[in-house]
Amino acid sequence: MPTAGPIRQPTQVCSAPHTRQEVTLEMSTKPGPAHVVVDGSNIATEGRSMPSLAQLSEAVESFMEEYPDTAITVVVDATFGHRIDKREVPEFEAGISNNELVAPPAGAV
Repeated sequence: MPTAGPIRQPTQVCSAPHTRQEVTLEMSTKPGPAHVVVDGSNIATEGRSMPSLAQLSEAVESFMEEYPDTAITVVVDATFGHRIDKREVPEFEAGISNNELVAPPAGAV
């Protein structure tokens, strides 16, 4: 397995009258974990009194951008769908149906 390190991208040249600037871009090849389990209820409520599906989605999307090859399982508590803003409920239900979110059945201890 190759060692992690920066990948040198092609040099970009910025041309303007009487100037020439070369910029080398580097991308990290830092490997991420193969699979993570996310406490979605905790992330959705961070800094708030009630959970926000939008806040959770933003955090998960940010992680996915940084670690695109990592499998993610987002787990929320059984009351999550009842505590989020009512406008977020259809998106929450779609996330459950599409296996993007995992929630225990009602009454689970």
